[in-house]
Amino acid sequence: MITLRRIGLTAATFYLAMGRIPNGWSQGLERFINGVVEVEAGKGADKATENGTGFVVSADGGTLLVLTARHLFYEGRQGFTNDISVTFYLDKLNPHKAELVTDSANLDLAVLRVSRVPASVCQQLPTFSVRPDSTPLSIGDALYVLGGRSQSWQVPTVSVSGLKDEDRPDRIRFTGIRIRGGFSGSALIDSNGRLAAVHLGVVESDENFGFAQRMAYAYGILKDRGVTMNKLDISATAVTVEPPVGPGRERGLAAIPNRLLTPNQEGSIQERQRAEAAFRRGQYYAAMPIYRQLADAGDSSAMAAVGTMYEKGGEGVPKDIRQAVQWHLKAAEAGNSAAMQTIGLDYMSGDGMPQDYAKAAYWLQQAADAGQPMAMGAIGVLYRYGRGVPKDLKQAAFWLRKAAATGDETAKQQLQQMGLGQ
Repeated sequence: MITLRRIGLTAATFYLAMGRIPNGWSQGLERFINGVVEVEAGKGADKATENGTGFVVSADGGTLLVLTARHLFYEGRQGFTNDISVTFYLDKLNPHKAELVTDSANLDLAVLRVSRVPASVCQQLPTFSVRPDSTPLSIGDALYVLGGRSQSWQVPTVSVSGLKDEDRPDRIRFTGIRIRGGFSGSALIDSNGRLAAVHLGVVESDENFGFAQRMAYAYGILKDRGVTMNKLDISATAVTVEPPVGPGRERGLAAIPNRLLTPNQEGSIQERQRAEAAFRRGQYYAAMPIYRQLADAGDSSAMAAVGTMYEKGGEGVPKDIRQAVQWHLKAAEAGNSAAMQTIGLDYMSGDGMPQDYAKAAYWLQQAADAGQPMAMGAIGVLYRYGRGVPKDLKQAAFWLRKAAATGDETAKQQLQQMGLGQ
């Protein structure tokens, strides 16, 4: 028997050639069909298979990464990750073994790796453009749900019914169909063909209402986890925000000034106020997407803000010192003096990285020269004891006096110990 594969046609090519696009593929959505994936997770011999949907977010040769819903592989704390398969729309007749790469309980998202995927699939994968948070959804906006095999590859339309899910502004609610479980992990595409969110499930009390994770927010978290997403395009114009850092980092010298960030490009006043308010409340799920867009565009103050959120930890962003250090270092290297102060203090104390007085002195000197008060006191201490720099009591006194003039009590004590009290 001559199969479609033997004559070089994939199932998708056959459908397209015959003009038989599955129901709902209209509105210019046909270009996304090749990226849709059916996901199946085995839940043990005595349990049924869990079906969901996903979509390809990265392609590297014959290795693809698929984004889908995390709850497909978990029941409570118990994970079922040994029997996962995916079926590509482009290769319907051949399920592929998949492995779980990473997942986020907070986002309810998981990333799967699929290896040895045929070139006929890889060459036809679409790129999804991510809808930025600078263009928020509105109540009543139409979204198209990209269904998988268990949903007959259909694309029902839903409407945005809520701009947050209970107390989570990083999620949305929608209505319009009887939302079956097989849609979990589906991409939700807006009327402009942009990836707006990922379907997570139904509201427990009414299956006519579903909720989804905003993709712009999830993108930043997944990227920080090292997930490659070269099939997602997030190159959108970012807005500028100006949030405060809050009380600062207590290091025994002085408190960092309340305002870490300053705007360096024009932006939305409303977005700025919303982000600042969310930052103050510790609701980082609302502030993080905006900062990440700015940071990815090269805004050093936004890089510092991302670092601070990872350092402190808050709603929607777990504390992660490694990520905090990386983002503060990026900000310092980009010229942000407050971040130079922060990273210098980290090197000085060994907080989150190996203690290195030479690197501490390098960053603290630059921050002190830029007028950061905490850095003035810290570099003065390094000069006093010859840590990372040659011992120089004259320089120590100079910088400690400058720090003391800002009210730094520790700097005043250092001066008194040196017999140079005011």
